[in-house]
Amino acid sequence: MFYLFTFLVYAYSYIIYVNETYQVQLTQLFGYLENPTYSIPEGNPYSTIIPQYHLQNDSQKHNQNADVIISVKAQHQFGHWTNHFLFLENNKGTFNVHYSENPQEENVATPKFNEHLQVTNLPNMVCFDAEQFDSFHYIVDCALQITDQPLTNKLYVLAKDQNIKEHPVTNPLDYKTVRKRKIAISIQDQQYYLFQGSLFQSESIIQIYKILTPAITFEEQSIEINTNIIKILFKQQLQDSYKFYLLDYKLVYNQIFILDNLFVAAMSFDKYGDWSSTFFIQLSGKIIAFDYVYFKDDNGIQQSALVILKDTTFDLYLNQQGVITYQLPQKISTNSQIKISDHYIIVEDENIVYQYSIYNQILINQKTLQQINFYLINPVYPDLISISYNLTRRYYISDGYLQIKSNTIAIDKTTFNIQAISKGQTYTKEIKLQILNQNDFNLYFNDKSQQIITDVLASINYTQDVTQFMSGPDVQFVFENQGDDLDMEFQILEEMNIAVWPKAQDIHFQDMLQFNDTLVYVLFQLKNKEVQIYNCKQNSFSLIEQCTQFVNSSNFSRGFNVLVDQLHFQWWIDNNQAYVIFCDQNTTAELWKINEQELIFINKITYFQKITQLLELDRIIYILIEDSKKIGIYKSVDGNRLDQIDEQSVRNLGMIKNWSPKKLFGNQKYNGHLLFIRNSDNILITTYTDQLNMVECILNNEDVQLTMYKRSFFIIKSTQILEYSLDDLNNVYLIRQLQVYDHQFKNPLVITQSEDNGLLFILTTQQQILVYQPYSENSNDQLFRIIDVHCDDIFMMSASGYQKTHLYFNNGTHQFYYAILKQSKLYIKSINLNTFDYYVNVTKTLTIQNSLHSQKIQETIFILNQKYPIQLSQQNDIQINSSLQNATINLNQLYKGQVQNISIECDQCKDIIKLNLPIQRISENIVSNILDIESFNSQYNIALSRDKLLAISNKDNMNTIIEFQSPNSCELIAIQEGNKYIVTLCKYNNVYHVYLTVCDKDLKCKNIDTPKDILELNGVQKMILIPNNLLLMQDYGKIYVYNLNINTELTIWSIGLTQIIDNDKGLTDFVIQKLAQSNEGDNINYFLTFIDQADHLNIYYTEYKQNKLNIIQSNNIFIYDLIKKNNQYAFKTTDYIQLFATEQIVENQLNYIIISNDVASFKLQFDLDNTKQVVNSKIINVINPYKNWIALNKGYMIDNLLFIAYTNKQDTVLAMYELNDKVFSINMAYGLQDNAFQVKDGMFIVYVCNDDKNKRLYTNLVGKVLNSYQLSLEISLTFVTPSKLKDKQQVKILASNAYIKEEEQFNINRVDNPQPPPPPNPNDDDDESSSNWWWILLIVLFVVGLIIGGAIYYMKRKQVGLFKVQENQYSLHNY
Repeated sequence: MFYLFTFLVYAYSYIIYVNETYQVQLTQLFGYLENPTYSIPEGNPYSTIIPQYHLQNDSQKHNQNADVIISVKAQHQFGHWTNHFLFLENNKGTFNVHYSENPQEENVATPKFNEHLQVTNLPNMVCFDAEQFDSFHYIVDCALQITDQPLTNKLYVLAKDQNIKEHPVTNPLDYKTVRKRKIAISIQDQQYYLFQGSLFQSESIIQIYKILTPAITFEEQSIEINTNIIKILFKQQLQDSYKFYLLDYKLVYNQIFILDNLFVAAMSFDKYGDWSSTFFIQLSGKIIAFDYVYFKDDNGIQQSALVILKDTTFDLYLNQQGVITYQLPQKISTNSQIKISDHYIIVEDENIVYQYSIYNQILINQKTLQQINFYLINPVYPDLISISYNLTRRYYISDGYLQIKSNTIAIDKTTFNIQAISKGQTYTKEIKLQILNQNDFNLYFNDKSQQIITDVLASINYTQDVTQFMSGPDVQFVFENQGDDLDMEFQILEEMNIAVWPKAQDIHFQDMLQFNDTLVYVLFQLKNKEVQIYNCKQNSFSLIEQCTQFVNSSNFSRGFNVLVDQLHFQWWIDNNQAYVIFCDQNTTAELWKINEQELIFINKITYFQKITQLLELDRIIYILIEDSKKIGIYKSVDGNRLDQIDEQSVRNLGMIKNWSPKKLFGNQKYNGHLLFIRNSDNILITTYTDQLNMVECILNNEDVQLTMYKRSFFIIKSTQILEYSLDDLNNVYLIRQLQVYDHQFKNPLVITQSEDNGLLFILTTQQQILVYQPYSENSNDQLFRIIDVHCDDIFMMSASGYQKTHLYFNNGTHQFYYAILKQSKLYIKSINLNTFDYYVNVTKTLTIQNSLHSQKIQETIFILNQKYPIQLSQQNDIQINSSLQNATINLNQLYKGQVQNISIECDQCKDIIKLNLPIQRISENIVSNILDIESFNSQYNIALSRDKLLAISNKDNMNTIIEFQSPNSCELIAIQEGNKYIVTLCKYNNVYHVYLTVCDKDLKCKNIDTPKDILELNGVQKMILIPNNLLLMQDYGKIYVYNLNINTELTIWSIGLTQIIDNDKGLTDFVIQKLAQSNEGDNINYFLTFIDQADHLNIYYTEYKQNKLNIIQSNNIFIYDLIKKNNQYAFKTTDYIQLFATEQIVENQLNYIIISNDVASFKLQFDLDNTKQVVNSKIINVINPYKNWIALNKGYMIDNLLFIAYTNKQDTVLAMYELNDKVFSINMAYGLQDNAFQVKDGMFIVYVCNDDKNKRLYTNLVGKVLNSYQLSLEISLTFVTPSKLKDKQQVKILASNAYIKEEEQFNINRVDNPQPPPPPNPNDDDDESSSNWWWILLIVLFVVGLIIGGAIYYMKRKQVGLFKVQENQYSLHNY
């Protein structure tokens, strides 16, 4: 986080060039609102709203108005519309088929029903449904209906030349009436079938006919679907009384999906007529309609979606897993329909259309359409057609767009509002637009936050993607005033040298394949046709650091009998397996796979004509044969032939443009289902799913190159680059012509693309490579980078990679490999802050520039200091009297900073001097496997092991005082304030029970009565015993309060739960403090304070009454906000893991220390009013952490000494701090370090107690056994036998931590016994008198100095002394 100066001009939301069309999804501006309506209230000449239902073109009137429309149909081929439509009408007993036909690539054309064919006008004839069979014939399902006689079923085949054939078909159940009937056509194993589904009064049947061609006759099959077949298939799910009740059915590829009023199921039959089922879902409620589709998600992955419509809801099943229920705004009619279009779900209820998305449950739009009889909804593209009796409309379905068109005139800026209204609420978004002239190379601020370092720096290994708040071509960043305090660099382009690759002049062809995030394959074909493949590993920065050649590639290399190029070589990844196809001859191609260190031959594909191009997309290999205008289609895993695209197949789809394929384009990584075909005068956009389907046709007669990515594609011409949108395939439009800024492209074009991230690389005659990124909301950002090169007539390049692109190029004499970041990255190389503060800032000048322009801004960068300096104070030379047996000299205020190790070096006095450290071990290996320690009295501490109580004397002698009944697993102890008894908490068979132990002053102990079971507890983390015999236990986020009822003789006792304190947010740690009573008999009050798991500090003022802590006042403080308010820092994810109360409560003031896990810890002060409400808060101390290690909840506090344990998972440091309210930033005074604790090491213990005038630390950190240490904040030197010292020796003090080391030198001078003064001269009486007075004066001054110095010393120690005694602070167990 940092702040910028206010003189900066804020950016505009969108920066584009003239003559562009840019569309922004309205959900990007407003999020997902329920049924919103959008508008631009004051209008804007450059912007319009495209609503959720947008009329694509003008409405089309029918050539002849319809009377009663019975059904409408769109012709499908493998799920795709062919843009052929029909509707069946009943015009007063005359049945007609009206039809409309458009070429498939004209997928936004509104159907115009100009033609119709009469089916029949026979009396008593009724028609139910119709289907288009091929481009010339229609099939109509009819029946002769005579009262009380079985229906006579007929199928009519109508030809466009008015020829009609009538085919009687059976009525197997002799039914006389039918409620509903529907026909559908499918193809299976090259055979067409007609399905005829009928719903009668109480039963249903689906009859199946084989369509015999070319005569188009019908042969009834014995594989009909009826009650018996369904009961056999689903006998486990259906009851014996079940009867088939067909609501609807749908053919999806080779499966028939059936909606019954009890279930939905999928069935299929094989060539022998046997039925099988792929899934079955039981349904409940009022079932109305359904739909089932396959669709491509945003990542190009095929998904399945099933929707079930009920009267007030509908259910969505994605990939047949789980169910999501959507609520409808109102109850709908039984004639309603539900359809899926792309990722939208459309519910039709008479003339109301409801629009939802597969990705969320919000109602996107509710629209009432006029004069609607029937709807056609495109299953593949977001497209809806409405057909009434007299006209047709076609709607483009979306979430709504803001469309910006820049026209031909540049503008400096324009601002307008766009408004959304949802559920009575109005939302407004301000749009700022800037339109630039062609080739404008300037830099402009955009709407992004104007800051580089968006985080507080917390590590010298910090890296961050740069938010580009300055828009413009080839933007680069530089920090100018670099220094020792903060050394940073920006990286976007890094050149690497790979020594093992072949020499540049020997290479004919090269390509790269990004296998995954850590592996790249690199292939070279040398001019002698030899092929080398390298397996190259990437490091954490995505740089290639190690390349190993495949050793078993000789057979593979021998297959290359010709020199290949990009048109005749392809490789790809499929299910973590790499495949390669290449032309080994002009007319043949070989398919191989790369299996770890081995290349395996798969198949050989042979043609009798020259192969023009190979292309692999979405598990399909396309082989272009230009001479015969054919494209062969093969499976990419085995090379087996699937299909062929030729002129006849595209003409059957209605293509009217020229078919002369010259080149194929696509992207293996994204939108792999899209195949671009460049013909001599057009570019055809297609998809292939078992059959070719045309999407769009763009007129073009130039020899162009084409690249594509997720949302757009580039058409690269000799002088320009055009970008088209791919957001919706039924809305492909030209977005912009990219700016080339007076560059000229090399002729012929030399380009490559990283398919992984869409970056386009183009070589220019100016000896530069232009790097463009696709689909940017700011057009002047698209020229992403300019790379200077030297190129001759020979130049090859390739690229691959995700966040970092690997670019290789070769000019025939030299080869280069660059790693290019898609987004500039900032690296912090070093942080060396000469300060002891934790949260600091530095100011740097940032220059944003390209080759022509630059801007400068000032940035204030905030840093969490992880590398504190060490300052050693200059020491005076030490004079030592050699006559002394031993002596100790204090080294006053020796150092500042985080010091973990202090040592002394003295070559001449190694065995004479000893350095006394702040933490000095005095006893080791006292005991192991200790779980808890508490102080009993000045002579003893009580330790708890798994099944016994131990006494540790002040001499560190240890003996057992109580053994508990085995088996037992004891966990915690608490000692009553007057040392009357010890409470021990143990667990047996997952039940807690409590022992009460009484001891005399010499620790002769016994358990009284029997242990008491506590059934309410599950896992106790902390236990505190306070006066009034209240026992508080922390257990899974709650505090349980128990009353101990003990007789005066200490022989009988009981325990009872009196209350549970819980704030519904969990509990991390708690403390309790007694408020001093003003007078005898006053109420007893406590402050109970705890940290909850929502990072709040809760301070409860309570009154002890009837064995409970009754809450009188509660305070809830959000710790993160408190820290920020005091201009300190914590992450929003920081956990606060431990709490200590400090000092006696005085004059309505509370002090706490909160230990955080990943930032500094803090001493907080709270002021209270008379009602004990918090009225003010502030931070008294910032307790600086040890490096960036994680703190553990094993801290301990006594008086003004605080211990915090830190770990980096390999090691643990126990840091000691001296608290001082006059010093805001507190650094570690000293620390112990050892290996981190493992489960096998047991409980980590930290405990400190008073030991006469000193303090003693018990911990099992070192060696994982309990050791004791004497504590002192004064470092001293002890001299043993000073007489052995030489006259003068040089001493070096060394202080260090994990990242810094400092030293200080001084001398030790030996002073032998001084000579006694000479005797006085008896003749010098005046001199003697004067000397006596002089000595008397010196003695008086010395005594007065001692008195004053002692007083000052006493007052200072009273105020901030190390050994200050606190009252009413009860021992805490640290878990």
